[in-house]
Amino acid sequence: VGYNGAGAVKSASGEFIYENCLTGKETKAITKICDDLGANYTVHTFRRAFTPRDNVHSRRETELNGVELFIENPEGLSDEEVVTKVLVLDDPEILDGYAPRLYEALGEEFHVVQTMPIYLEIMRKHVNKYVGIMAVAKELGIQREEILAIGDAMNDYEIIKEAGIGVAMGNAEDKVKEAADFVTKDHEEHGVAYALNHFLQLGMNDFK
Repeated sequence: VGYNGAGAVKSASGEFIYENCLTGKETKAITKICDDLGANYTVHTFRRAFTPRDNVHSRRETELNGVELFIENPEGLSDEEVVTKVLVLDDPEILDGYAPRLYEALGEEFHVVQTMPIYLEIMRKHVNKYVGIMAVAKELGIQREEILAIGDAMNDYEIIKEAGIGVAMGNAEDKVKEAADFVTKDHEEHGVAYALNHFLQLGMNDFK
């Protein structure tokens, strides 16, 4: 499952079992609003990532994910192009300044979620990690109640809330913690290992 739940693919064959992505037409409408606000953004497809204005945030994000960044204008997209998300990136104080206007302009038609202080992600409505995970669960015959999910950011909210057992990291957003069945330790205290040891009774004395 990848792309924040916009797609699920079989790793061996590359076959997609689920996909719910933005169209090029939708993407151009989104980026027009971003341009009007002077926002930095990266457009992500299954094949590439690009931004119309070279900026340090897009560079860092694509380098972190091992993706080559192209400097291109989204106006060149065909209306049928498949786009996984538009990622808005800026210094926190700058992003906080125009984020409410993005929510207002796009929130009814698209899924807009701030996943880090410098990231705001725009995807197809109802696209989230839970939907992607459940597409795989259906393929494998796994029930929702059998799933344990661990997360910390707002793009983890739906799967923490809906999974059989939702676990929030100790450093998670407050809203994510409120949705969780269990709050583990933070990432610096090996919170994932602590949660797995707790629920799966693995007998790891270091994580009791």
